[in-house]
Amino acid sequence: GKFYVPGNHEYYWGVRPWLDWFSEAGYRVLLNRHELVPIGESSILIAGVADPAAGMMKEEAPDLARALTGAPQGGGPRVLLAHQPKIAREAAQAGFDLQISGHTHGGQFFPWTLVARRFHEFPQGLMRAGKMWIYVSPGTGHWGPPVRLGTSPEVSVLILRGNRG
Repeated sequence: GKFYVPGNHEYYWGVRPWLDWFSEAGYRVLLNRHELVPIGESSILIAGVADPAAGMMKEEAPDLARALTGAPQGGGPRVLLAHQPKIAREAAQAGFDLQISGHTHGGQFFPWTLVARRFHEFPQGLMRAGKMWIYVSPGTGHWGPPVRLGTSPEVSVLILRGNRG
């Protein structure tokens, strides 16, 4: 399936048209909710939360408890889509196995590459937040000046493999 959660800039520029566009394009918009994706005899839970900017724009703020409302206990892996990685510690405590985020752009250009590493606990790449994995993509685009220096754009491909024993 195709899933979508908006980032901070979508909220700054009017999130509703973005949500409509992605829905019409066949994406499942996950704003503080989850879906179960069948995988063989099991399933994978994919949840998404709103960006923290939502609250500033009088939209529904991120809510992990709401995203898990009605989720089965136990079962297959739980994956969280959250634009900003700063929710990772809470997500780990909520029982997620993997969080996929972006937002930092890996710093995008020097000296912000250093700033991103200093001020973001999870700036880029694959890391751990307790028992949960978190992957922070530097993204393919840019914010502000159309330049990257000290970090590369990336199309991330994650292959999830189950434990085999």
